[in-house]
Amino acid sequence: MDGWCGDAGDSVWVAKAINPCYFETAASGSLLLLGAALAIMQNTASKAWASQHAAAKSGMLGRETGFLLAAVALALMHTAYTLVSWLVLPQLPFHMAHHAALALLWLLVAGCCMRASRRQHAPMVWLRPLLVLALLLYVYSIYSTMVLYLGTRLFPPTYMKSLIWSCMMAAAATTLLLVMEVKQVGGEMSLMRVCMCVCMQ
Repeated sequence: MDGWCGDAGDSVWVAKAINPCYFETAASGSLLLLGAALAIMQNTASKAWASQHAAAKSGMLGRETGFLLAAVALALMHTAYTLVSWLVLPQLPFHMAHHAALALLWLLVAGCCMRASRRQHAPMVWLRPLLVLALLLYVYSIYSTMVLYLGTRLFPPTYMKSLIWSCMMAAAATTLLLVMEVKQVGGEMSLMRVCMCVCMQ
């Protein structure tokens, strides 16, 4: 793990936070796997929906647009941090991979939005578990970065300040997405009901 964790070392705790190498590797990897599974489910559900429903008026619905814009913005933010960490923090390869995984995760969410917004306007997959976990990741990242900022020099101070503000904005955006998910129109069919209809035929 020395090569992967770099200057973070192999200790479980750094200052008063979980070693960022372990936390970021496990958290972003798990979220990426969940996002990939949801993307596959969205593709399956959209195909099933399209086979049973006529094409509707083209264009994205409000919820689809909101999810797409937020997901793309978060993907761009993590892409920028991937590039910056590659240039500034080559001694912390896990951190670059963390942001790359999160960028890919939000691109998968954007892909779900695009797939659902085809002319049949299929219902989107149930993103609430993913959004809750992403929100917890950002909230903990704010805490851990503050702890590392005050107690270590693992990251450059300017970088950590920027990362704290970015995680705050990402947490706010994820919260808005979660609110939109909770307020989802009740008349939409859930992914499970779509899949059940297909299986019963």
